[in-house]
Amino acid sequence: MSKNCSFLKHINSQHPTIQFTMEMEKDRRIPFLDVIVNRRIDGSLGHEIYRKPTHTDRYLIAHSRHHPSQKASLVATLLHRAYKLLDAESLAKEKEHLITTLKRNGYNRKMILKRTAQVEKRHRTRGKEKQPSEKPETYAHIPYVAATSEKISRILKKNIVTRFKCVTKINQIIPKPKHKIPNNLNEGVYRIPCSCGKSYIGETCRSIKIRLQEHKGATQNKKFDLSAVAEHEWSEPGHNIIFDEAKIIAKEKRYYPRRIREPIEIIKTPKKINREDG
Repeated sequence: MSKNCSFLKHINSQHPTIQFTMEMEKDRRIPFLDVIVNRRIDGSLGHEIYRKPTHTDRYLIAHSRHHPSQKASLVATLLHRAYKLLDAESLAKEKEHLITTLKRNGYNRKMILKRTAQVEKRHRTRGKEKQPSEKPETYAHIPYVAATSEKISRILKKNIVTRFKCVTKINQIIPKPKHKIPNNLNEGVYRIPCSCGKSYIGETCRSIKIRLQEHKGATQNKKFDLSAVAEHEWSEPGHNIIFDEAKIIAKEKRYYPRRIREPIEIIKTPKKINREDG
């Protein structure tokens, strides 16, 4: 104990902002990831599933509008974890816990026992050679709508394996906590129109707002070498650059994608005031 504390003090003294903590075993038990490792009297180690004190045993509800295969996968996943991590003494206890927990989440005992038998069989035959099976040509991901998605799956099953996804997800219901960054504060490729119908296409690694201010300043001060926008307004009488209608075409932080996107947009613009044609 004293040696461990001395080592902890030593590594924490190396840098004031890098500090470590240490967890000691209690009653011959210590949690590690999803496992509680317990030290037996004979010195051997046992393994049990570790659940945090705040764990509520709440899983995907059986009556939720998900495809049955997804619900079956939940049962199989919990059982696989038990078989892979636990010793023989803890496995029986964990299986009883899972049966009770899954029944609370709406799963019927028959379905649970069926999946349990399948998992047990898989673990008994683990390591044996499997017969090669023909792989389907492709996969299809479709929204899950009860009674409809199953029909589509049966039609496609000859050469296509279907995977199902929820129609509505939680992130579509709950509003995003962060405010959206205004477009003029992003970097990327932008367009500045002129009253004559032509446009200037440019790119910047800073915010579009700052780059527009630079174009405005160059136009007001007749600094034609700094801005093709300024050169166009002063060389063509009656033409006015409409800075208020400038907009971002593509948000892009990366240098090369931004430099590639700019000439593409220049080529796509039939009437342009750029010095280069892209």
